Amino acid sequence: MTDIQSQQILYVSPAYETIWQRSYQSVYQNFSAWLDAIHPDDRPFVKSAFAQQVETGQSDTKYRIIRPDGSIRWIRDRAFPIKNELGKIVRVAGIAEDITEIQKIEQMKSEFIGIVSHELRTPLTSIRASLGLLQAGVYDKKPDKSKRMIEIAAIESDRLVRLVNDILDLERLESGRAVLEKTLCDATDLIQQAVAGVQAIAKQQNMTFDIHTTEAQVLAATDAIIQTLTNLLGNAIKFSPPDATITLSVQQQIDYVLFGISDQGRGIPADKLEAIFGRFQQVDASDSRAKGGTGLGLAICRSIIDQHGGQIWAESTVGVGSTFFFTLPKNREQEERITNDK
Repeated sequence: MTDIQSQQILYVSPAYETIWQRSYQSVYQNFSAWLDAIHPDDRPFVKSAFAQQVETGQSDTKYRIIRPDGSIRWIRDRAFPIKNELGKIVRVAGIAEDITEIQKIEQMKSEFIGIVSHELRTPLTSIRASLGLLQAGVYDKKPDKSKRMIEIAAIESDRLVRLVNDILDLERLESGRAVLEKTLCDATDLIQQAVAGVQAIAKQQNMTFDIHTTEAQVLAATDAIIQTLTNLLGNAIKFSPPDATITLSVQQQIDYVLFGISDQGRGIPADKLEAIFGRFQQVDASDSRAKGGTGLGLAICRSIIDQHGGQIWAESTVGVGSTFFFTLPKNREQEERITNDK
């Protein structure tokens, strides 16, 4: 709280120390110490906001502070006028709150919307261009070209449907609106159902499956885990050469069951082994078009496994192949223990 006429600090909450990591007493002694903590890039408009406070007693400002340990926090600082019986502003009360986590979420949302807009626009542009050429009659006398334009529009339409479905799946999972009903399942059954779903695609490339399982029960939402396995198998097929062998394994561990899917593809650079589980992340930017992926499959896999209390990761050797692993708890007690350990 500040006196308008004297510009004297009348009160600083001890909570100041929690956010700023500085003594609140120092603000009484030297007001500039508070300003010194503000990020240099933000000081000009903070000073401008203070000038506004002198006139109106009001302001609503977001800025960054730099703590003594070097960490940066986002602050929302709001000021409210306190008037005397004549309606004259005599003091200004302020509330400062740490909004760092909110800013992170807003930034993620902004980036996500930007990426989604780009990803949706790409197939739509291709569809519009193909149909536009047909509508203009450019290929009226070239049936082969006309057929190709229709094929392009169909391919891009399918890609658009996959992208929208993946975005909706991921949003439902991460918002918590997708409730995963978990029951005890046979791990081998999950593997066999997933393999059966991709068998026709693998046969087109003359690929085979080498399955090594053990009798193991896992606590899982059947459809969600089959979706995870199908996504991983789909990637293994897409990135492996014809006649390759894809290896699947199930291993009993003390607290969980370990699943593994190995391919004979080009491999993943070490610096991208974690990044590929992010949204719209792919090893090669051209994979979205060349391989028909959306860049969301692994993000969906991670979200599903996280909700099971498990972990998912990849190990790879460039030029040799990759193995994707994930774990599932054996029962509800172990799921709760693993979740608590996290």
